[in-house]
Amino acid sequence: MIKPPRGMIFLEKLKKGEMFETAGLKGVKIKTGPMGTNVIIISANLPEDDQPYYLGKHLFANKTAVKRSK
Repeated sequence: MIKPPRGMIFLEKLKKGEMFETAGLKGVKIKTGPMGTNVIIISANLPEDDQPYYLGKHLFANKTAVKRSK
């Protein structure tokens, strides 16, 4: 059985509407399905030119390790 790193949780285990952080991105979980988890990225700690690509709705792998955020 695969386990996330210490202090993290898999994205699929978060509740709908819960906030998370991973790899400089902060987002909200929308829903989990068989193909992945729909999220909305609300902030990205990246160069200004890269912001438009990362912000908004995305599909992440269900087993993406994230930290719960407030």
